[in-house]
Amino acid sequence: MSIKCRKVKDLNFVWDLPGSKHVTGITRHGKTFTVVNSLAQVQAGVLFFNCQQEDAPGYIRADRYTDRGQIITALKAGHKINYIPIGHQGMAELEFECLLMSVITEAMGRGGYKKKLYVVMDEIQDFCPQGNKKSNAHWIARRGQRFGITGVYISQRPQEIEKVLLSQCEQHIIFKVNDFYIPYLNSYRLPGDEIKSIFDQAEKYSFLVYDGLKLEGPFKLDV
Repeated sequence: MSIKCRKVKDLNFVWDLPGSKHVTGITRHGKTFTVVNSLAQVQAGVLFFNCQQEDAPGYIRADRYTDRGQIITALKAGHKINYIPIGHQGMAELEFECLLMSVITEAMGRGGYKKKLYVVMDEIQDFCPQGNKKSNAHWIARRGQRFGITGVYISQRPQEIEKVLLSQCEQHIIFKVNDFYIPYLNSYRLPGDEIKSIFDQAEKYSFLVYDGLKLEGPFKLDV
């Protein structure tokens, strides 16, 4: 017997909540697609650090050759930026930290972003693995809200993410999981086996939302 998903036009019921968000689930089940397409609809700037070169319709493409000042100006105006890092992992990490530092410097120097800014970081476990407590991603998770910045961290391997970063996330958006995810879910006092069972019966690309108190869904973005 299949579980029917609630179709939603947007994820504003999640994006409007205070605090950073963690998005997880196995590959090719809609994590990045759902995040990028739903944030394309919000009245806010979006910086998508797109290390997997996923499709991002409606976003302005940028890379390390794009003037950082132009990127910040576009974000402040509410545009969506699809930033593609160039080169090997070490170079991508450098681009990641430099780009976040530009966002933070603008926030600290100008009193924050008047229009809300979402910073979406795909494959966050590669840029803020366990033991890395110095990444600028931590600043966004810890202090970003004060300056109008919301961090959105996407990962298919949550066990590899620095736990301090995950502890700063107020909401968790969960896509299809397998047995590998159950210890992570149980660590947040979520019923891992029950969640896995829900996805075994739910439609593809469906997701659950956990706000620290209750688990809701499954939902599916209607696009």
